[in-house]
Amino acid sequence: MYYFADYLFGQIYVYFRYVCRGYIVLYDRYYFDFINDSKRSNINVNKKLVKFLYHFVYKPDLNFFLYADPATILSRKKELEAKDITMLTENYSSLFDEFEKNYANSKYVQIKNIDLEETIDKVMVEFGKAV
Repeated sequence: MYYFADYLFGQIYVYFRYVCRGYIVLYDRYYFDFINDSKRSNINVNKKLVKFLYHFVYKPDLNFFLYADPATILSRKKELEAKDITMLTENYSSLFDEFEKNYANSKYVQIKNIDLEETIDKVMVEFGKAV
């Protein structure tokens, strides 16, 4: 409940302190890690419950899931095993597909992150659409 309360009340602060003043707020992983990868944070919570609680969390206007094949990720950072990377990629992709359908006021974009310039271009195109 602590982490959920942190998201819930922390977002109110961020919203009024930054969003209402016209700032762009960037998150890394945001609430999605809480849904799909809570185990790495040593928090084992029922995924359905955590996903349900997302209804009450502020949804950023624009959400990106940057992914790559396990070999590419492992060449950059050896934090997980290939099978874990594959599983997490599938879970995040499914989650973004589901949220794209269920939350019309937010955009959930998935980008294969192989070439930095191409990834940046795709992000900027989506950002341009959102502004």
